[in-house]
Amino acid sequence: MKKLFKFIIGIVCFVIAVAIILLIIVGVLLFDNKNNGEKINATTEDVVSSLNYNALDSTKENDELSYTFDVLTLNSLLGTISSNIKLDPVQITNMYTTFNNLEDDDEENDTITLYIPLKLFFYETCLISTMNIVENEDTFTLVISQAKVGRVDSNFFLIKETLDKAFKPSLVEDQLKKVGFNTECEYKDGNFSIEVKSSEIFDFLLKNIKDNALYSTVIDVIKENPDLYDVEFKGKEKGFIINLEPLSSTILDSKSFEANSNPNDAAIKKAEKLLEEEIIESNQVSYVVDYLVRGYSKLDADTKKLIKKINMTTIGITNVEAYEGIVKRNDVNLVSVIATSLIGFNPVTPGTVNVDLSDYNINAIIDDLDIIGKTFSFKKDNSINYITIGNIYITSSNHELLLSLILDLNGKEIKMDITLDASNIGTGYVINTTLTNVEIGSISLNEKEQKSLLEYLEKNVQSDLLKIKADTKAVVLDFDSYFNDSSLVVLSLAKDHLTKQIEVLDGKIQVRLTVSL
Repeated sequence: MKKLFKFIIGIVCFVIAVAIILLIIVGVLLFDNKNNGEKINATTEDVVSSLNYNALDSTKENDELSYTFDVLTLNSLLGTISSNIKLDPVQITNMYTTFNNLEDDDEENDTITLYIPLKLFFYETCLISTMNIVENEDTFTLVISQAKVGRVDSNFFLIKETLDKAFKPSLVEDQLKKVGFNTECEYKDGNFSIEVKSSEIFDFLLKNIKDNALYSTVIDVIKENPDLYDVEFKGKEKGFIINLEPLSSTILDSKSFEANSNPNDAAIKKAEKLLEEEIIESNQVSYVVDYLVRGYSKLDADTKKLIKKINMTTIGITNVEAYEGIVKRNDVNLVSVIATSLIGFNPVTPGTVNVDLSDYNINAIIDDLDIIGKTFSFKKDNSINYITIGNIYITSSNHELLLSLILDLNGKEIKMDITLDASNIGTGYVINTTLTNVEIGSISLNEKEQKSLLEYLEKNVQSDLLKIKADTKAVVLDFDSYFNDSSLVVLSLAKDHLTKQIEVLDGKIQVRLTVSL
């Protein structure tokens, strides 16, 4: 009996010893903390800001926006994704990459090594694989293959079974949706593929640019016109290269109101100085630049509260509330222009007088809109790039108006033209027009893009003079308050026997006033 007991004890000890040895062997094979790479704790907003900064930076040298991922930006995105992925029983602690050919465009070695540090069977390990990008017509597919977990091939039955359970395509798709990507995934024979539509990337880029439908409209146009961009995944260029030439502004007509000369350089330098001196934080940059360009009075209430707390004496601003900005404003009194035209007009004698309102005078009023100079900024280290609403102006031709918007991308101009039919002669001081076409550069906007743009303008560009109605696609020029000003006594005296007719001519808007007794 004792011998049997000893034998059983021996067997148990042997099994335990073998189990311990196997656990040690498995542990040695799986253990891998040398590839645990520094996790970059960035939000998706941080990643998008970095991408937009890089894209705008490329406009300084070329006619393009280059939405390209460098290693740092890509790893920031992967770190953000890994923080949102929960795939039991695998616990992912980080994700990061290295590009194998940073110095050239050698397509023979155009691969990305993907590292996924994780916990598996209580072991700290790392899944290492090769990631290739396959381009299709309107999608590209990330193919993850040749995976190893520590020193063990991922096809080893125990590991394969665990990974198969964790990396179910539906689970990964759900996790990626939380970050902002609607993708299709497939996992088969140890190879994992993620298919991403080009449009999804554009949507992701715009996700964290709030309240900037002008820039969103530009990107929407690019998204709908694949000829404008190339998808490049070679060497250092991994992303979208967008050709801006078809979108760039043309030389302004000599009759039109000149756009503000670019005031942003001085504002950017001042903001960079505040950053360098650690007076402002990263999340305050866009508000400060906007303030420096437009001035305190043009800001919303929340931004004013923020600005009042910042000490700007080092950049020469001692009274933040008195600061008027650096956007050039034109002080034109339209009532005085009308009064000059009415000199000699007799309100009790039959006759006609024409009041000519030039494009210049009308645009001087539009130029004082709060939206002019509105600036969105993106930083990297202590450097800033920006998007600005540079100008809005009207050009008149016979029975037609052209409402133009200038969007400044870090010094590169994008011009939007809204063509308005003004052929119906009005019988008052109001011109009601109907939108017939919207173009960015040489590209016409579709209905969806037009609606997005008009809704933005309706919200942000309303004034006594200029009114936009997105639901009816109408733009209204209303001169009623100017012609009914109390100082225009002659018009008050003639009001009971005065007829008005307003029309759009070449380079001016004419109001014909007739006294009939």
